[in-house]
Amino acid sequence: MKKLVLIHGWDYKHYTSQTQSTDVWDNRRKLVTGLQKFFDIKIITLPGFCGEKEPDYPWKLEDFADFIELQLQKDKFNPDYILGYSFGGAVALSHKLKYNKNKIILVSPAISRKYKENSAAHNKVKYFAKFLPNYLKNILRDQYISKVLKNPFYANGTNFLKKTYLNIVGIDMSEKLKILDKNDFIIIFGEKDTATPPWLLLNTIPEIQNNVIIVQNGTHDIANTHTQKLIKEIVTFVHTNREYKNAKR
Repeated sequence: MKKLVLIHGWDYKHYTSQTQSTDVWDNRRKLVTGLQKFFDIKIITLPGFCGEKEPDYPWKLEDFADFIELQLQKDKFNPDYILGYSFGGAVALSHKLKYNKNKIILVSPAISRKYKENSAAHNKVKYFAKFLPNYLKNILRDQYISKVLKNPFYANGTNFLKKTYLNIVGIDMSEKLKILDKNDFIIIFGEKDTATPPWLLLNTIPEIQNNVIIVQNGTHDIANTHTQKLIKEIVTFVHTNREYKNAKR
């Protein structure tokens, strides 16, 4: 049986301060249960989520990749595949680029994102912030993101999660996909994913279209809306290790 690691996304409802659960996949348990029929599964919980201890300094994306590697070495678990969901996809890709030990499966990956154009209020805040000392800039930014934008991923976070979120949220890893061997990865999107839309990645890096599968009528949460379809595509990729043709399946 092939070994598969699961890396979850950046769900503020799974922040340790927001939940009593120690199961970071409890909102997508159907997917995990389904995959357990085909794989030896290891779940890695990222710091700050579901009780996993936080570092005392903010992390960058590479720190998460190193964390994954340390956990694998600690548990002597040598995966054949790493599956990253949403932000977990960025972590899986970062780990692959640094350690190159396994193939990766990226589901609704947050490796390129769609952002709204800056509002007039945002531009005004940026303008006045230029004239403030750094400590006041930090206070203003915190209040703006929490109170004005009401971003739950930031507002509900600890100091570690807030600062780490700011470090990772704007990262675009699209170009990094060009480095990978085409047989080493697959990307699965929902057709109607508005958080990480497939067209954004495909328009930027059209040469990877054979590695991309688009699930018809799927959203960012295809683990729940198209569970069996998602499992089928993952199992097929693993068993055949073939390149996929971009199609609405």
